Amino acid sequence: MNINRIEQLRSTFENLSIDSFLVTDTVNINYLSGFEGDGVLLITDKQQFIITDLRYELALEDYDNRFEIEFTRNYLGVAADIIEKNGLTVMGFESSISFLEYEQLDEELTSDLVSLTNIVEELRRIKDKFEQEKLVKAGQLADEAFDYIVGTIKIGQTEIEIANRLDSYLKSLGASNESFETIVASGIHSTWPHATVSNRKIQMQDLITIDFGYYYQGYTSDVTRTVAIESISDELKEIYNTVLMTQKHVISLIKPGCRLSELARVANEMIAEAGYGDYFNHGIGHGIGLSIHELPNIRTNDQNGVLMVGDVITIEPGIYVPKLGGVRIEDDILVVENGHQLLTDSYKKLMII
Repeated sequence: MNINRIEQLRSTFENLSIDSFLVTDTVNINYLSGFEGDGVLLITDKQQFIITDLRYELALEDYDNRFEIEFTRNYLGVAADIIEKNGLTVMGFESSISFLEYEQLDEELTSDLVSLTNIVEELRRIKDKFEQEKLVKAGQLADEAFDYIVGTIKIGQTEIEIANRLDSYLKSLGASNESFETIVASGIHSTWPHATVSNRKIQMQDLITIDFGYYYQGYTSDVTRTVAIESISDELKEIYNTVLMTQKHVISLIKPGCRLSELARVANEMIAEAGYGDYFNHGIGHGIGLSIHELPNIRTNDQNGVLMVGDVITIEPGIYVPKLGGVRIEDDILVVENGHQLLTDSYKKLMII
């Protein structure tokens, strides 16, 4: 599988006018080679090199023999040596490297250098069957965890207590670690789209936004639900139903060929028509996979981008009214040939605990 991904990358060399590519992003290295340690990955027109140090010698002892393994403390220097020995002339590199790393490459390489952006990320965007299976399982764990946590919430508990209990339960289900700090935002904190947990205690008539993502065998979920404590005002119920209807309608549009800008436009228009346009202040969604934010980006100014089979995206409308309360609902969706498949499907109607 890793070699197939490398061949996909290698097939772009001609169009990119390069004969080698240096991968320095750790997630991209893992995606292409399965290696998760420190180091770099150098792909040439005929070979693939994992360049790392002796800490990983035993771990790589029986590694796939289609990879050449180089042990050194000077990753970039050895990459430059390989380029020179093989007479390669143009090396692409990921634009995310530091200036110091660029300076070293510029000084030591005999080849030309070409900065490139989102090359491996474009390959990662479309999830194969193996990746889809992991994402399906990650979503199932998220659903089970939400069902569990809402049954434990009580007045007087703190946000951090709820978040810690949710994290612990997800790990007990087989998830590894969170892809971002779990958010439990209650009362006035629910009006902050990306609040952090605090020692605020849950109170009567609170809205509580619970936003979490957890990895299962390398692939993450990203789910948000908002629940109410005891009772809430009619306006907050209206806000909740507006967010829910918007989310359901946007998800119904998801299919191959759908413009990314259309998803964003529809969400913005529905919330604006309900009178809350000034209170929806983030994107409608994003890709997920090995990272919590991946391609595709879903935004109104992307007039050319369309959904493709194998995309896995989130849809997460929200309304945040200062001094009143905030609501966000988010699910993970796989784009399939005949439309879409929900990967997360826990209860979404207004839940009053």
